[in-house]
Amino acid sequence: MAFGQETSSPHQSNFSNGNFSPTLYSKKVQKAFRKSSVIEDVTNTDYAGEIANYGDSVKIVKEPDITITNYLRGTQLATQDLTDAGFTLQIDSAQYFQFAIDDIEEAHSYH
Repeated sequence: MAFGQETSSPHQSNFSNGNFSPTLYSKKVQKAFRKSSVIEDVTNTDYAGEIANYGDSVKIVKEPDITITNYLRGTQLATQDLTDAGFTLQIDSAQYFQFAIDDIEEAHSYH
């Protein structure tokens, strides 16, 4: 069924006469909700472009611990030696999902 067509199917109706009337959702509103989402605050996508295939690995260098010292005028400054600690992220598992959507769902989705 093409978006906007009426149907008398009992499974795709929202009027008592069986006709379908689409409810339109503003993409501007959806975009605003997406921007205010916290998902980007609790996830990390820094390495998304570097990981392409199952079996890849990415070397991640962690920020070193830096000591902050109070400064007094005329004091000899002590230089700290930094050591990089890191680890390798091995992509050793894979998952996927797949689903179908019809033209009505696609018309209502955020692109």
